[in-house]
Amino acid sequence: MFGSRLATIKVDMVRIDDYSSPLTIARRHRSLIITVFLAVFLLASCVAALLPTKYSSSMKILIRSSETDLIPKPERGDDGTLGQVSEAEVNSEVELLTNYDLLRTAVIKNDLSKSGGTGTVSQEAKIDTAVRKLGKTLEVTPVRKANIIEVEYAAKSPKLAADVLRTIEAGYLDSHLRSQSTPGGYGFFKSEVEHYQQQLTTAQQALADFSRKENIANLDQQRTLLTQSITDSENNLRETEVQIAQLTQEISDAAKLSRQVEPRITTAERSGPNQYSVDHLTSSLADLQNRRALLLSKFKDDDEFVKEVDVEIAQTSAALAEAKKNAMLERGSDVNPTLQTLQTALALKKVDLAGAKAKKAQLEIELSATHQQINHLADVAGQYDIFTTNVQRAREDYSDYSRREQQARVADQLDQNKITNVVIAQEPTESQIPVSSHLFVNLAVGFALALCASITAAFLAEYLKRSGQRAIA
Repeated sequence: MFGSRLATIKVDMVRIDDYSSPLTIARRHRSLIITVFLAVFLLASCVAALLPTKYSSSMKILIRSSETDLIPKPERGDDGTLGQVSEAEVNSEVELLTNYDLLRTAVIKNDLSKSGGTGTVSQEAKIDTAVRKLGKTLEVTPVRKANIIEVEYAAKSPKLAADVLRTIEAGYLDSHLRSQSTPGGYGFFKSEVEHYQQQLTTAQQALADFSRKENIANLDQQRTLLTQSITDSENNLRETEVQIAQLTQEISDAAKLSRQVEPRITTAERSGPNQYSVDHLTSSLADLQNRRALLLSKFKDDDEFVKEVDVEIAQTSAALAEAKKNAMLERGSDVNPTLQTLQTALALKKVDLAGAKAKKAQLEIELSATHQQINHLADVAGQYDIFTTNVQRAREDYSDYSRREQQARVADQLDQNKITNVVIAQEPTESQIPVSSHLFVNLAVGFALALCASITAAFLAEYLKRSGQRAIA
């Protein structure tokens, strides 16, 4: 009994599994599946075949970085070539192309609202509906890695598609020109330039008056020069003090040495008889002998006069002999040249010492004056920096607003001549070739929808059948 019960349970499980398999369900509801599949597929095929034929028109818009890039600049040396355009600029132009007012104008001018809604719907509602439809069908695509926006629109006729794009083109150019222009900007910047020019002149005059009053030509350069001058003067002063100490020591040593040197030195020394006395006595002896000879011619040898002469002759001869016997020492002397050299060098060193002392005094005066100047510059540096900062700020403001004035002037001229940084690179054209209806794609989509619908219907029928059986049980 237990075995037969187990066999019954297995048979029921097999039946349940067989009952629930997709193939079993498909076989059981094949007529429903075929019916639903054919109905859905035929409906999709009819819809694909009945879709209206449309004609597409496109235009391309080239974007430059700025209107001022259209003006050749001497320093740039180009002819208004393309600059780098940011993604934000491209997105801004896309928004201008798809804004509500522009699309509304295109709808009204091309009468795109005549087929929208029933007779009970107001004209404004029809226009709004047509605007939304145009916004969905209008394809605005930025071209990758290029400063170009491609605009494409499909309509029932080539002329209508091109007319819609031409309307959008004209409205877009006007809208872009309004968004880029700044009315009154040139006059504003011109007045600001005059104001900042006057401010710069006033600041420069104040700086010039202060510099003239405080004797400042270039504060940083003067401080650098004065600092260098102080360094040089201090070095010279130290060298002069060393020179004074050295000269003082040399003078002291030279004075001591001069006192130790004899003022005169013996240059010649000779010894011999007194030649003058010998010559004088010899001459006197000759005279006496001549006198005796004269007396002998008049008197006799024993005469008193002759005897006196003989006595004088004897005395003179004795004196002559004594003079020849006694020697005399003669010495010659002169000023010591060593002492003269020492005294000359000492005098020169004293002169050098006096010069070094005078130089030291002058350097001390100059150093004191330089310190006073640099201290004065340090005192007025704060005020000078304020005046300089005012001049620099005024110059920057003047330069900035001058540049903006030039840009505003160019932009004003460009606006007056309706020159912008966008160019219609490709005008809308009327293409006589209809847009491909994608029939095979639509049929494939219909086939997939029909298959899904038939399978869903089969499973739904199976589910309803099982639910009814459970309810009966």
